[in-house]
Amino acid sequence: CDGIHTTSNPPPPPSPDCPQTAPEDGENCSWFVAGLECNYDIECGFETATCEADRSWKVVETKNLSCYPHFPPYFSVPCPDALPKTGDDCSVGDFELPPENCSYAVPTSCGEQTVEPTCNAVEDGGATTHVWIVEPPTCSGEETACKDYDHPDLCAADSACRYLRPGCAEEAEQAAPEGCFPATNCEDDTLCDTNETCTNVVSNPCPALIPGEPVCGACGSEESVCLPMK
Repeated sequence: CDGIHTTSNPPPPPSPDCPQTAPEDGENCSWFVAGLECNYDIECGFETATCEADRSWKVVETKNLSCYPHFPPYFSVPCPDALPKTGDDCSVGDFELPPENCSYAVPTSCGEQTVEPTCNAVEDGGATTHVWIVEPPTCSGEETACKDYDHPDLCAADSACRYLRPGCAEEAEQAAPEGCFPATNCEDDTLCDTNETCTNVVSNPCPALIPGEPVCGACGSEESVCLPMK
């Protein structure tokens, strides 16, 4: 007898009843049935003690958010004022939920469209973060001014356009300026506006936008676009 438990020969069978007081995490539970779950009330919540297979208690605490009156009844973070970009961070803090049901009216060459981005959880190096994923409506307007798109996801969704980012250009080459350009390369200056010239540039064909996604090994792809004359 150790003052708490009494031993006997043969030993008594494991008890199916929960201890009267909550055990400590990691405490021995050899005197109880394996897999036994016990709930105990605590301030602003409860804790669950489980007798694990290694015969130790696993204690998990669950908080009741209603005990925190200084928080609003709902904890979703407000949607951004402007449409976010794919890969933008949307991580939240304690007692907060990612933004939901965000909706934006955006102009496209096919007229005004509605875009509803989602804040998704992604794994990055073993840690979980949240980033925006934007899936805009596809569009293929007959007369598209690609340069009017200042949002990369809207540009990429228009079949007449492509969004370029600077690539790893050599010293004698010109890196692509970041922005939205026609989907097809220009062949000569006749396809460019006045005061523009058809210019060879190096773009990044596969920038890493979303944490945790495989990174493409290439960093430079040659394109030709109309740029202002120098």
